[in-house]
Amino acid sequence: NAGNVSPELFEEDVEHKLYEAWNKQHETFSQHLQKGEEPLALTALGQLEQPIHHYFEQVMVMAEDERVKENRLALLSFIAGDIGRIADFQKIVRS
Repeated sequence: NAGNVSPELFEEDVEHKLYEAWNKQHETFSQHLQKGEEPLALTALGQLEQPIHHYFEQVMVMAEDERVKENRLALLSFIAGDIGRIADFQKIVRS
């Protein structure tokens, strides 16, 4: 799901915290990646480890409310997109 994230649909505090953490790190991550600074890009993504861990401890992604579920999947999709960008790049570098 690559839709937009709607913070007003968050039901748990950890959803807000993960979204805020991703927003904070996404730009830093992207800037480092564009400059070829992969270790620094990875460090930026690493800042999401705890918020992601807490998120999965406290949130049932597949909520009964379809809008809440799609919103949660959208947030995870954005994070996975960043992870995929660095993973793809490292695969190319190691080839």
